[in-house]
Amino acid sequence: MLSEEELKGVPLLVFCNKQDTSGALTPEDISEQLGLAGGEKTRPWSVRGSCATKGEGLEEGLDWLVNAIQKK
Repeated sequence: MLSEEELKGVPLLVFCNKQDTSGALTPEDISEQLGLAGGEKTRPWSVRGSCATKGEGLEEGLDWLVNAIQKK
């Protein structure tokens, strides 16, 4: 999906939900597995930990996305 011409340069936000459960992969691990860490240089991106049921990390992630879109 990231290689689609229509999405070139579009900011990418990935929420790593369920961070409140034991054994959850960290945002760093997920960014490495997705090939973003050290590899994605064509767009701004962020991988954020979250817990949707508690509302943790959601506002910060969406704030990042709004700022990334405004800079584009």
